[in-house]
Amino acid sequence: MSGTQPVDPYWAALLAFLDEDGALLAATAAPDGLKEYRPDLIAFSDLDDIPSVRQVVCHKGLIEQIPVRLLAASFGRAKLAFSNEVFVVFRLGHSESDHVRSFEIDLANHLSSSDLDAGQPAARRKEVTRPLLRRPVASARGVGVPRIVAALQSPTLLNNWASAGGWNLEAAKLGDHDGLAESALLQVPSWDGSDENVAAVLVTTPLQLEEARTHLPNAAHIWIIHNGRAGLLPPKLIDEVDGVITLSRKVLALQRTHHPALLHKPSWVIAPWYEPERRYRWSADRAWTMKSRPNTRDRYDLALTHQVIELAKRRSVDIVMYGQDTVGGFLDGRAKDELQSSCSCYVSPLPPWAGFGLAQHECLSGGVPLAGLLWGDLKEDLPAPYPALTETLDDLAETIRRLCTEEAHAEAVSEAGLDYIAQARTKSRTERAIERFLDEVGGA
Repeated sequence: MSGTQPVDPYWAALLAFLDEDGALLAATAAPDGLKEYRPDLIAFSDLDDIPSVRQVVCHKGLIEQIPVRLLAASFGRAKLAFSNEVFVVFRLGHSESDHVRSFEIDLANHLSSSDLDAGQPAARRKEVTRPLLRRPVASARGVGVPRIVAALQSPTLLNNWASAGGWNLEAAKLGDHDGLAESALLQVPSWDGSDENVAAVLVTTPLQLEEARTHLPNAAHIWIIHNGRAGLLPPKLIDEVDGVITLSRKVLALQRTHHPALLHKPSWVIAPWYEPERRYRWSADRAWTMKSRPNTRDRYDLALTHQVIELAKRRSVDIVMYGQDTVGGFLDGRAKDELQSSCSCYVSPLPPWAGFGLAQHECLSGGVPLAGLLWGDLKEDLPAPYPALTETLDDLAETIRRLCTEEAHAEAVSEAGLDYIAQARTKSRTERAIERFLDEVGGA
């Protein structure tokens, strides 16, 4: 193995695969940025000898970098060798037929001398694609604990972050916040309108960013991306923000796939923290779910939930949905606590690109069994397998049935969730992430 190692886990997994056959590196064509880590690779922008290529590395967010003549030469020869959330690797084989083999040789030789890529902008072909380029963010530097202003968004998240030490978090009514029905639940101090010692402003919408730049021009402007779906950060605004925050590594990796320009932006993962405190007492046949923020929640998320409700009915299990415009009605804090202390499980089939899962972690911290699909960083962060998280909806429906009818199974799942919270969602872990953030925005 040669070269340095990247921080990003998906890039690291790719390099581990490539290192399994080091002799093939010199015959592997790849995005230019990978040369920093494996100098023996053939960079796309340096590719001249098409017949010498036996393996091609493709970055899903940088498809336009792949030379057109290499794509043409791979016709009928490419076989999948490796894939993850960011990369796909193809091995280029040769036909056993002499007739086809002669065609492949002639095609490769022709493409080596062709000018199919002449129309591609040179800057795009030679763009550096490092997995992480951290740099100090220019912001006003003050004395004492830095102030961080957060444009009004999820009160649950802001309350959680504010309870961690290391920073002074304040909430500001910047931009489009009027539709936030839960703002009454906010327990974070309000911004007083001054810019003294404000190191950064956290925003989630274009209008919030616009007002942050107007009222706090000297602070770093940081965009919070809550899940992995494309479109949460408009591409035209990427150059206007000083960095991004996500609540999970998976979301950051997915967003970099959508927007390769984020590879060059400072980024931080600041996950919420929880105190494990068992509130759960098992009650038979009482599975429930929540429909929060119906106007902004992704339709696919709701579709998954309704499919699970129908699959559970076939197993004689009724899942009650609570929230706005539902049969169960809106749950205030007291009603939610009562439900968590007397139920079978909380049902939440989040898709793979989902964000951190605030409601889900709240249940886990109280010992409530969480029946759902695997999402986010759970595979990496769970200290042991969590038996109520599944890969398919059918398996999920069967899991819900067991949680509703088998108390011993539900209790075991409850304990597994509490262990995960105690080990992976600690206050000290969140505070270390906050400390790194403050060091890099120049406010500490």
